Amino acid sequence: MRPLRAGIVGCRTIARKRAAAAQSVSDIHLVGFYDHTLANAETLAQELGGGHASDDLPAMLDALDLDLLYICLPPFAHTDQVTLACERGIHFWIEKPIALALAATHSAAELTRCL
Repeated sequence: MRPLRAGIVGCRTIARKRAAAAQSVSDIHLVGFYDHTLANAETLAQELGGGHASDDLPAMLDALDLDLLYICLPPFAHTDQVTLACERGIHFWIEKPIALALAATHSAAELTRCL
């Protein structure tokens, strides 16, 4: 079985904690780093030994064959990340709550039934 290819969305404080946990698992390789500020993605990628840094999440998801996506954003910044992952069949881990509005939570829950 090949290692899981993982990406990180949001490359700041929480991402560093999740990345440290992911790196402790030999079957997870962090290969993609997204942040709306490219410098944040580049910095985290460099700190963790390299990988694809991007400020365009759909393009990154299309370019990489990811198995897992760590969504490390504060709840107010949760927008279409779950939808983008589900559309591509990528499993995800997300900081809770998944959304700030109940309707958005129900929508995300419906999307996850595809995985």
